[in-house]
Amino acid sequence: MWAFAKLIVKHDPLFDAIASAALVRIHEMDNQGLANIVWSFAVLQFLHPELLDAISKAARNRITQFGTQGLSNTLWAFATLRVDDQPLFEAIAAEARKNITDFTAQELSNLFWSCARLSFQDGPLMSALASAAMAKLTEFSPHNLSNTAWACASLGWRDEPLLAAISSAAMASIGQYGAQDMSTTSWAFAKLQCEDTPLFAAIAAEALR
Repeated sequence: MWAFAKLIVKHDPLFDAIASAALVRIHEMDNQGLANIVWSFAVLQFLHPELLDAISKAARNRITQFGTQGLSNTLWAFATLRVDDQPLFEAIAAEARKNITDFTAQELSNLFWSCARLSFQDGPLMSALASAAMAKLTEFSPHNLSNTAWACASLGWRDEPLLAAISSAAMASIGQYGAQDMSTTSWAFAKLQCEDTPLFAAIAAEALR
């Protein structure tokens, strides 16, 4: 399944068969197997409610054994498929807070994005994400930065220190920004009513190059 997802090869009859087989053996799968199969289905946009429900239950029962990548990928997958599963989201949020400093820049950005797409606003998690992100912003790519700003704006969550740090990081790397990332960042700061003149000037200058 992972190979099909990496190659973006869709074959629904095969995926149905894989899902049916996975349902039978769900309790035999290790944590990485659970995270990998739900990630693969999300990448391929293949929705199988019964399997997702089984994965959610299995994941919740052993959430403390999930690593940072498994937590991030699982939440991202449910967000990508737009599947609302509050008990799973709450379990992931609680576990993520315990190990928040262990998440990579990409994983932190994915968590921000996933929370926003799911309209899942967990105050303690958001605060923990903000603190962890500020400590690693130099490792954030332009896309990570713009996604994080977008997530904050989409959730209506205005964290002044985080936004100031994103602004500084964005201005320092503005030459690497593509049109979409500049547009997303501008929208996010405007949505949050952050009048960051230096940032907007930097974006405007880069857009006119």
